[in-house]
Amino acid sequence: MDYKHKQLELSFDLNAVNENKDKRTIFIDILLTCMLYIVLIFIVRSMFQLQKIHFVSMIPGLMFIIFLSIFNQRKRYKYLAFIGVILLFILFYPFIFQGLLTILNDVFYAIGIHTGVILPEYMITISTVKIPFVANSSWAYFTFAFSVLFYYLVKYNKVGISVLVVIGTFLLQIIFQLQAHYLLNIMLFFLCLLLIIKKENSRTYTISNVFQLSSLLMLVVYVTTVVALLFIYPSETYEKNKYINNVSNFIIAKIENARYEKNKTNSFTHGDFTRLSELELHEEEALEIVMDKPTSLYLRGFIGSTYTSERWEELHEETYYTNHGLFYWLHDEGFYAFNQLHNIRNILELDQVGETVQMTINNKNANSKYIYTPYELSSHYTNTEVKPYSDSMLHSTKWFGDRLYSYEVNSDLVSTYPTLASELYERRDDDKLKKYFNHESHYNSYVYQTYTDLPEQIEQLFKNHFELANTEEDSHIAYEKAINFVKSHLNETSTYKINPEPLPEDRDFMVHFLQRTKEGYATHFATAATLMFRYLGIPARYIEGYLVTPADIENVQDFEKISVTGENAHAWTEIYMDEIGWIPVEVTPPYYHVMAPTDLSNYPKGNVQQEKDHLSTTGSSGGATEPTQKIKEKDSDQPKEKKGKNDSLSISKIVFIIVSMLFMIIIGGAVGYFIHKRMKVRKRNRLFEQANIDNAIMSLFSYTMFLLRYEGIEGQGGSTNTYVPLIKNKYGSDYARKFQQVIQINQEAVFSEHQTTPQDYQFVYEFKEKTLKQIVKSKNIFQRIKMKYWECIY
Repeated sequence: MDYKHKQLELSFDLNAVNENKDKRTIFIDILLTCMLYIVLIFIVRSMFQLQKIHFVSMIPGLMFIIFLSIFNQRKRYKYLAFIGVILLFILFYPFIFQGLLTILNDVFYAIGIHTGVILPEYMITISTVKIPFVANSSWAYFTFAFSVLFYYLVKYNKVGISVLVVIGTFLLQIIFQLQAHYLLNIMLFFLCLLLIIKKENSRTYTISNVFQLSSLLMLVVYVTTVVALLFIYPSETYEKNKYINNVSNFIIAKIENARYEKNKTNSFTHGDFTRLSELELHEEEALEIVMDKPTSLYLRGFIGSTYTSERWEELHEETYYTNHGLFYWLHDEGFYAFNQLHNIRNILELDQVGETVQMTINNKNANSKYIYTPYELSSHYTNTEVKPYSDSMLHSTKWFGDRLYSYEVNSDLVSTYPTLASELYERRDDDKLKKYFNHESHYNSYVYQTYTDLPEQIEQLFKNHFELANTEEDSHIAYEKAINFVKSHLNETSTYKINPEPLPEDRDFMVHFLQRTKEGYATHFATAATLMFRYLGIPARYIEGYLVTPADIENVQDFEKISVTGENAHAWTEIYMDEIGWIPVEVTPPYYHVMAPTDLSNYPKGNVQQEKDHLSTTGSSGGATEPTQKIKEKDSDQPKEKKGKNDSLSISKIVFIIVSMLFMIIIGGAVGYFIHKRMKVRKRNRLFEQANIDNAIMSLFSYTMFLLRYEGIEGQGGSTNTYVPLIKNKYGSDYARKFQQVIQINQEAVFSEHQTTPQDYQFVYEFKEKTLKQIVKSKNIFQRIKMKYWECIY
């Protein structure tokens, strides 16, 4: 009777334990699901800048998660809930659908301004006042789907799918350049780790302290990481730290070099001042060009639109996206900025100016990201794998770029553009030109809005350098006078040099060039000229590309291959002349006479048809080099200066990066070690609870002996009975007597054919627990921490 009573008592105890375990499991599932739901909802809201969505709209999803967790075993309630969700959709379909379209429009806009990808905009048929309400209502409805997904992932330990969700979230941010707040990304990463730990713990029969301890360690690591990142990311502005930004740009440059450049033919850096070093122009072939009528050309590749202190940046995706409508209309009307000179020639029917040339470019080693195009382009580039960037430059969208393409050009339009301009102005009232002037006026407004911007620091620098008469608003100096001023100023104050002093850390490139070194090569001169033209009110851009010079085509027959080498690489500036188009301007002294000369006697005026009276320069004059016919930018007669370290990766940055990486590796290693040790503890505890009582008793006895040896109690010889006197001296007679009983039970489990009883198991289990408690009690706080969290004894 006593035996049955004990069995019943043990059964009740197990039921109570299981009930508590179920409650803890439900609580942990709700906590993890809600955290995952909130973090991912916030990431989506942050990525796509969904300002209309209020935080309150996520509450229905949270309530649904709690409902699913509590009533998991009651299928009737779950079915009723799902039916209710469906009925809700049927009843409020118009509002939900309109809200969904509103959210999609915001998502597509965010993608567009970050990538330039043009996505459709849906028509909203409700009033503007109701848009926030229907957007939040729709969002609240679709949070039900999110809540079901995250409940499924957590409840059924779908770690693989969870990892795919995390990776997919990060990939979306990379592909669409939609960066959520970094703290949210870190939280998502650690939640994924917690799901992995939860899955490992779910394999045991009981929920041990491993999950709680692992969670605590993850929280410590998370807080440490956040604190470290606060030193890297400014918390208020959330802009990348300059070290991280430079490393990011360095890695991107390396990746792009691997994708687009087979062999480096020159040392131009696509507008990146931090990577500038001594100019190197190699004799290796960059482009192979075939023309039916060889002609000299400027071939534009990289086009810098926005100046920063460290680089020229391409046209921003937001600018490209917001002006897509303008260019769609202009292209539909037949106006292309790429073909502007050709269009003027055709409208004016000036057949005597230039001739049609068919040309093919085979890109051997030049950067295949860019489609190298001349100013005289006459054909329309309609390839769907090319991005036009608002008619500024052509980008290949192929992974490894484009290396073979053909188009049609009109020769000599750049060198004879004053003739085109004079004819255009003389025939301004011609009906044939009204349509062109209308289209050009819209493009003209865009050009002035986009390509006249100057940083405040540079504007102040030029004010200190130049004395200029009062300039009327919406006007600028005559082009001829502006070009002469820019060239003469740079020629008088700057020295051409192929190994100038590198850009120091935290210095603006233009300030460093004009105020300190006053020396450099094409990149320096073209950058200065571009900014000076902008200061004078003339739209200008920075260009890197290749020159096909008159010397290159001399004695070349029709359809004969022309080899354009790295020595032909160059940087120059281009300015927009009102109603005419973009025209290259040579400002680097050794290149003044490399290309065919332009007739400057009939330059068109500025957009007010009026010259300014006073334009002079102040500042010390430098040694200007004499112009030379050589295209290769070398000054071998100069003594080579000791080159400083490029700013892209200075010693301090490298040390910072290495220390940060070591710090993260140490943390990661500690986490990995802890998880590994806790998994071994979990595996050992599982042996204690196996169905075969004999095996469970042997496992308990083996662990008890391990604890005694850990405490320093070592028996003599091979028999466990030799431990008895030592244990008696340390823990007393009663403990030694129980130890002898445990030895006897273990021997029965090992050698006897009879099955040991649950009471035997309970006795050995309690002895193990008492031994562990005695050992832990004898340790101080630091020894206990070491035992549990480093040595993982229990």
